[in-house]
Amino acid sequence: MTRWSSLASCPPAAWKYLPSATHRKRPLVAVAGEGIRALDGSRVVRTLATSGTDTPYPKKTHRLPTIPSQEEVAQLIDAACTPFHRTILMTLYATGVRDAELTRLKVSDIDSRRMVIHIQGGKGRQDRDVMLSPVLLDELRSHWRRLRKKSSTWLFPGNRWHTGARPIDTKTPRHACQYAARRAGIKKRVYPHLLRHCFATHLLEAGADLHTIQILLGHHDLKETA
Repeated sequence: MTRWSSLASCPPAAWKYLPSATHRKRPLVAVAGEGIRALDGSRVVRTLATSGTDTPYPKKTHRLPTIPSQEEVAQLIDAACTPFHRTILMTLYATGVRDAELTRLKVSDIDSRRMVIHIQGGKGRQDRDVMLSPVLLDELRSHWRRLRKKSSTWLFPGNRWHTGARPIDTKTPRHACQYAARRAGIKKRVYPHLLRHCFATHLLEAGADLHTIQILLGHHDLKETA
């Protein structure tokens, strides 16, 4: 089981979007990202004996993105150009799901009794639960009431008026990020996976341990998280 109690409180700016720990004793950043503190970017060298000399081969360097602050994320969400986009941005940040996972969310995946969202068929075809904050639950309920046509399946139905029989594709969350960043005056590039990085980084800054973050992100190997 995830050690939710290890999650610490977070600053007020993003606090309102994020879930609470088990027993709802402390607010926490239930938000996430793949390369949180990642590797330091140093080049790892392996040696091969070639004609009596050691030839270094640098390992691929992983460049970490510039992570927006919690204040910037709050500004981004508030600057969403439509209520539909706002719900998408809040869900990405408050759960740490991948954009493809978000597009496949079903109405039945929202468990308000347990306060979790069930992620089906994540990377590696693995299911997992992510925490659901009261604020996000209220936002999702408002989102549902706003829909002109209620889908019997999809939480985020596709087409222009969101009345389609199929869900949105990954272009929608990407556009939601781009438009909101422009409106918020955020100069750095913002995209769905960056909000996943924000989720993890802000969670780490709030005092959560890497193993907990690994579970929330659905990583099989801690190396993906660290």
